[in-house]
Amino acid sequence: MNQPGFFSTAAKNTLLTIVFAMICISPAFGLDTDVYKINAIPNVAVLLDNSYSMGFGIYEKAVDYGYCFNYASELGDHDLFNGTSATDNYYYAPEGPGTGPQFDRREILLLAGDIGLSVSENGITFTGDPGDPDFSFYEDKEGWDIENIIHTYTYITEAGEIDSSDARARITVNDEGHILFDGALLPLDRDLPLHDWRLNPDGVTSADQGFGGQLNATGVYFSGYRGEIGIPAVGNVIASDGDETIYLFVTGNWVSMQWLYLLYTEDTIPPDEDDRTWKTRTFPLSTWYSDDLAIKSPGYPDENYPDNFDIDPVAIFNPSASQVRIHFVELITDAANQDYVSVHKKDTANPNLVYRLGGDMGQDFWTEPFSLSADDNHTFVISFHASVKDNAKGFMIDKYQYLDADE
Repeated sequence: MNQPGFFSTAAKNTLLTIVFAMICISPAFGLDTDVYKINAIPNVAVLLDNSYSMGFGIYEKAVDYGYCFNYASELGDHDLFNGTSATDNYYYAPEGPGTGPQFDRREILLLAGDIGLSVSENGITFTGDPGDPDFSFYEDKEGWDIENIIHTYTYITEAGEIDSSDARARITVNDEGHILFDGALLPLDRDLPLHDWRLNPDGVTSADQGFGGQLNATGVYFSGYRGEIGIPAVGNVIASDGDETIYLFVTGNWVSMQWLYLLYTEDTIPPDEDDRTWKTRTFPLSTWYSDDLAIKSPGYPDENYPDNFDIDPVAIFNPSASQVRIHFVELITDAANQDYVSVHKKDTANPNLVYRLGGDMGQDFWTEPFSLSADDNHTFVISFHASVKDNAKGFMIDKYQYLDADE
């Protein structure tokens, strides 16, 4: 179904069939025996969506699509360049036959695509569907201008936070919590905060409708800018109604997913849609093993942590771990991010810093995985620093997970 600023009814011939079965007042529930009855009183509503986009894959931030592309390439799957069997698996990495290195899966990039833009009379933007697997990175086909992709030098974490620590970072957050690109709010109706938590209809769970939540959920977000395929652009020309080529913020992981769409398991010409790798191939997933931890700030969860306080670093040694991720029950520090949890490899020397986490990062989240090896003494270190003022609730870490280096 179409959402403002994301999908467009004009881009595809969409047929949405909705079949409603009236819910009777009495009885208001179904019996198990109803399945054996003829002409039983209907008590459900059935929604059938047969729109074209229902056949597309669904982006999952937890899936490493670059790994999937490499795995399939090593099994002999290939892209069909220019509609022939010639292929170089262009995106194979890190040292494959191709010439296009994969992007960091967490980096936010600006990618121009011929997906079109419509702007309603009240200013709501509608784009074509960027998830269409028929969109290509090849120069002679409709799709994406991969050759002129723009780095923002900004990264998104698993929790939907923005990492702008690179001096070249083009995406930042202002004092009001809204996203800035090159110091300006996003144009048209694209301006939004980094986080916008909204309660779901169940009244219990919530979803982040902010930039961080939307980018993590779908891998893409329309920037409000336009460009022209084949012409390098700075990405700051505001789009308008009727523009064909527009810029989307995408993650490196989403780009890898689009490349995966181009692989086939067979080299028949013309290609058989049933031979698409993403439809037929299964990928082995590594097993994450868990170990319990109990690291928290003083007073958590009943009292704020004290000012001007440091927790002694906690070193965790695991000779089996090749990748590590840490689970937070909750993390809330001062709004100015002067209080933070630090994660280092080996020891707490500055060059060994993996990341610092602070601010209101919410509850029940995992950090991004990081590597661990003999060079790090198979050790990672967790510490906490509180500045001289503005304390908050604090944090609780209850476990970490790791991938076994021998598997």
